[in-house]
Amino acid sequence: MSRRYGPNKDGGAIAQPCGINRRRTARRSPAFTLIELVVVISIILLLVGLTMSVGLAVRSQSETRQTENVLILLDQAVKQWQIAADRQLSWGTNGMPVNAVYDVEGDIQGSSSAEEQLVQLLSRIRTNSAAREVLAQIDDDFLLQEKDDNDELVMRLVDAWGKRICLLHPGRLPDPDNYPGETVGDIDGTIRTNHENTFGVALNRILLFVSAGPDGEFGNLESNPDPAADNVYSYKPGLIEQAP
Repeated sequence: MSRRYGPNKDGGAIAQPCGINRRRTARRSPAFTLIELVVVISIILLLVGLTMSVGLAVRSQSETRQTENVLILLDQAVKQWQIAADRQLSWGTNGMPVNAVYDVEGDIQGSSSAEEQLVQLLSRIRTNSAAREVLAQIDDDFLLQEKDDNDELVMRLVDAWGKRICLLHPGRLPDPDNYPGETVGDIDGTIRTNHENTFGVALNRILLFVSAGPDGEFGNLESNPDPAADNVYSYKPGLIEQAP
């Protein structure tokens, strides 16, 4: 501490204490610059985008697995019916050839909707108790009861995205007696249907079940295979190019 001198009562000088004036350095308050804020916000947005992308991918995979499980149970229910009936399901146009009767009606040109063919199939196989037990394992979210054009209550199956599941039956065996000049077209020896040209070729005379997948669009495999890339099948179908 320094001292300064000032006058006293007698005119003399007296020492007085005096504090040293020190200049205090101003401290900078913590804060983000504009560039730092932009960088932080960019990182946050990037992390949010990545999280959402991963979440959507996981959800899509989960929905695909759920749909695959429905198709597997549907296939098992068909097998239970066939075991009980000791024969395969039949499909075709009733009355062609004369007096012919089929379990699922739908002619070779696919005039019957693939969705409606599944409705017929469900109605048919539910007559068997073992098949009903398998179908009972399907979650109610995938089962719909609706009225058809005849105002009758029918059961439909939908996929995890709420779209109707379709049934593709393989073509019938060649019948040159009733269809002169008919030739074998597919690798399993059947006459291909229009539905197979649209959705995929059924193999080994086994029914093929198909969902349109996340985008809800089946597309047309003849004109553009890409829309069908995310279709969900009960088994991997044959390629259109494998048969004329």
